[in-house]
Amino acid sequence: MRTALRLLGTLLLLVSLLGLAGVALAPVVPESVTLPLPDGGLPLRSEPLSASAAPSPLSPTASDTAATTRPITRLAIPRIGLAADVVPATLVERDGGATWQVPAFKVGHAEGTAGAGQPGNAVLLGHVTSVHSGNVFATLDQTAAGDQVQVFSDADEFDYQVASVDHVPRTDTDVLAQGPTPTISLITCTGVWLPTIWDYTERLVVRAELVGHT
Repeated sequence: MRTALRLLGTLLLLVSLLGLAGVALAPVVPESVTLPLPDGGLPLRSEPLSASAAPSPLSPTASDTAATTRPITRLAIPRIGLAADVVPATLVERDGGATWQVPAFKVGHAEGTAGAGQPGNAVLLGHVTSVHSGNVFATLDQTAAGDQVQVFSDADEFDYQVASVDHVPRTDTDVLAQGPTPTISLITCTGVWLPTIWDYTERLVVRAELVGHT
């Protein structure tokens, strides 16, 4: 009996240590950022999408303006030394839900969100620490209100200024909301690593507004 109890205690200790190691090391960030879609608050990867009820990242007129969206091709925040190429992050179905596919080693411009310098919320996604996908947003947590954010669409540059830096729950829908003001939202993972769901508890959201817009 004593031997069995000792073995059980050893097993529980090993399980506990492995759990702590998973939190500390956060070995791989998921290949997609688990965020809810704005319309209806449908969490990504939690409920099946139907053809008639699939939510849109923008307003119902998003498809009408998609052809005129100015793509974001590069991003820089000089004060924190962030400079990265930006490529499209396509909206895909996964595990019965929908998510944006975050590119490896680059920033992803979320499909269906506003373009460079245009009205609405341009959502930019990036990994913070990932063995296989890089850490393009590793220094994003050093951003502060007032910082300059340079957004490029090929040769055209648009200057934004950071308005807020927030930590929100991983299921927050407000960070994706659209509006008339030209803004960008830079989003990455933060908080505590949860190995049981292979995700972090929170999202770091840096919101910036176009300089000179009235």
